[in-house]
Amino acid sequence: MKKFILIIIMFLSFSIRAQDTNKVSQDVIEFWKIMKKYQNMFEMNNLLIKKINRKEANKIARLYYNAIANDPLGFNRFTLMKFKEWEKRRKAGSLTLHDIKPGIKVRRLKEVISSYYGETFTKVISIPYYLRIKIIDIKHEFYKSKKLNMNFPKIVLSVEVQEVIKGSKMFKKGEKININILSNWINSKHEFFKIESNYFVPIKLWNCSNYIKKKFSLDFLNLNSDSIYPIDKKNVIKNISDFFLDKTKYMNWDEFKEKFVKRFVSF
Repeated sequence: MKKFILIIIMFLSFSIRAQDTNKVSQDVIEFWKIMKKYQNMFEMNNLLIKKINRKEANKIARLYYNAIANDPLGFNRFTLMKFKEWEKRRKAGSLTLHDIKPGIKVRRLKEVISSYYGETFTKVISIPYYLRIKIIDIKHEFYKSKKLNMNFPKIVLSVEVQEVIKGSKMFKKGEKININILSNWINSKHEFFKIESNYFVPIKLWNCSNYIKKKFSLDFLNLNSDSIYPIDKKNVIKNISDFFLDKTKYMNWDEFKEKFVKRFVSF
């Protein structure tokens, strides 16, 4: 009996330690480690861009990609923690010349990525998940904002995941999820989702603080298109000029997927 109790205590202790260490993934920590290497360059605009070569920019892009793709909540949590540390030093009057706001450091590293790969590339890899989905149902609900103490019309897409293009640690083919969209996010003049139709969607975690009670929302690359990319019955995806500079609007799905993965996932 004592041995059994000891095993339970050890299991609970391990679980608690695992939860503590898993608050922020190693991918996030590795991205923030790169900050120390360039600690003396953040205070001057464009200095990083002048000093960092393409090989190093590719490394930064990969670290950023991994952090966002594998632990977006941890990335935000760690950035907030770093900001609180910065704010504490600011109030104590102990900031040095090189103590730049953490958010600005992230932005400047993203500017380095953009300088070599373009703003579109940086926007695309800043979104954690890309899926091919089939719409099962569309519901109209209300979302209550605690901060504003207001209700907003909300659309909930019930979907089946057909393919996981980015986000294999979060999603599996065939699983069913809900995607939330506040009505004011969508331009009513543009095409909207239809039941039984297929789409390629960028999505993110929304209104949740952990991966257990996770919720998702549509994410946006370009407000002009509302990030709605339908795939028709001939397996042709539309509105893809958000992703490629050649302004192509239509492409066979398999061709698009190969091009997307090569450009934004396997770079």
